[in-house]
Amino acid sequence: MKRKDVLSTDAPDLTAEACAWLAQLETGKLSKEDMAAFREWIQRSPRHYEEIRRLAELSLEVNVLTGMAEPLKEAAKRKHIVRRSGKTSRGGNAFWRWGAFSLAGTCALAFAVFSQLRPPAPAMPEPIYLATAVGETQDVSLEDGSRVKLNTDSKIEVEFAQASRSVYLEKGEAFFDVAHDTSRPFTVYAGDRSVTAVGTAFSVRWTDEELVVTVSEGKVAYGRGLSRSAADQIVQVSASAPPPAAALLGAGQRLEVSSLSNAETVERLPDNVMSRELAWRSGFLDFEDAPLQEVVREMQRYTPQRIEIADQETADLRFGGVFRIGQTDAFFEALELSFGVEVESTEDNRLILRSVD
Repeated sequence: MKRKDVLSTDAPDLTAEACAWLAQLETGKLSKEDMAAFREWIQRSPRHYEEIRRLAELSLEVNVLTGMAEPLKEAAKRKHIVRRSGKTSRGGNAFWRWGAFSLAGTCALAFAVFSQLRPPAPAMPEPIYLATAVGETQDVSLEDGSRVKLNTDSKIEVEFAQASRSVYLEKGEAFFDVAHDTSRPFTVYAGDRSVTAVGTAFSVRWTDEELVVTVSEGKVAYGRGLSRSAADQIVQVSASAPPPAAALLGAGQRLEVSSLSNAETVERLPDNVMSRELAWRSGFLDFEDAPLQEVVREMQRYTPQRIEIADQETADLRFGGVFRIGQTDAFFEALELSFGVEVESTEDNRLILRSVD
């Protein structure tokens, strides 16, 4: 139903109070206490805000006063705060003549004040911090409907605001299944890099050696130079109009950035490789014909014991197998029983791998 710009007839007291405050605002003589009282009245109820805003938006034609005169007169009787100081003419008509000539100013001033006195926006959730220990994973639902799964030895901070959803990956790896919300871009920050979702499921891994972004669904916009200290540079991203400093990565693509050389490599992964890359989400590590050096580097993330390879010949061995996260002993048993690799345990909690001739 279309709102009618007429004075309310079912709440005369509320209308009178709103009119009284309008008149008081026009005087420009509100003290700090008066303004505090006005703010309190505005925020006491959504109906107060709507009523006084409605009156301020009324037509500025003088004939509006015919509807306002009685409420204003009644309000003046009840509220001394709205009476003008100084002389009044005989019969009380000066107040109403003043009102006729100054309605435009009153409404204009009131409208400006109301723009600063809108009911407070709903409070945004406090930042949340999530972390996993070595060998642990964690699956969490966020308040916007997105889901995040943390891999081993990872730490993130999640900070949602009215116009943005920001995640700061301090270390480790996390997979994000992002709820669609075009009004609030979902951006993951890792150092001075950012990854913004465009209706997406993707993972981000950040270690001392590399940054790896793997996209399983949708697209992401990858950018440089957007650190946490420059979070105000976040821009909303769409598939048709990415920001100038960003590159789009689609489903099935993986980006690798070397922390030493800053060299960036983008490749498209076959489905079976993508499945192995993200097998950790189901609690498994999946290797197929991979150099033992790469396998050990991955396994090292899931155990506090230091794993060392004694020689290059052992490092170049090809290895395959599926292992449950947290059960690294099965990995070392497989090396000894099936691949001819000796696993030596040292007193300082190291494991040394070497081929047996």
